[in-house]
Amino acid sequence: MKFIKSVFYKLIIMWQIIAAKRMLGNLRVLCPSAVVAGGAPRDWYFGKPAKDIDCYVTDVKLEQVESLFKMIGVKIKEIKKGENRGAYAHDNNLEMVLDFRYMFLDFQLMQMQGTMVGRMIDRFPVSMCKIEYDGTNVDPSYEFKVAEAVKVLLISPRYKLDDPYIVKIVNKFPDYEIMEGSDSNILKLYRQHVEVINI
Repeated sequence: MKFIKSVFYKLIIMWQIIAAKRMLGNLRVLCPSAVVAGGAPRDWYFGKPAKDIDCYVTDVKLEQVESLFKMIGVKIKEIKKGENRGAYAHDNNLEMVLDFRYMFLDFQLMQMQGTMVGRMIDRFPVSMCKIEYDGTNVDPSYEFKVAEAVKVLLISPRYKLDDPYIVKIVNKFPDYEIMEGSDSNILKLYRQHVEVINI
């Protein structure tokens, strides 16, 4: 039974990655730096199917997305702005979330503010979310690797622990210690556990 579950998971993950790659190809017409980031690549990294797939873009107008989606036959289920962004309501970097389905899977398009400098995931508030899929590779950040190796959730000091987004992530990693994600803490963790980190 375990073998069947493992094969089933691998097939779902393969389908999700194919769909993500195709959607990124479409989105890069509007935003060449579009990536899939956060939960889906993290779940794939750990060998689990993702609940949904979050695509991140910058400098894209809603009208452009609607036009692109119309061309590829995608219908937007819901547009979330302002306080209506659910668990993302307190993320000042996030302008808008669009819910849609593509290739029978749930997707979210995350419209971030401003021009992209560096990696999108550098803006994320929790270490175990700093992982992306660029259409070719699932690529965890340095912080992600450190946090995984030492089982610590590094959380941005700009977020409170009772923030709905933080609570959601903490619940996914109940055996991880929680620590403020400052540069000095990351360096301290790396130095203390350098023998178990393969970077």
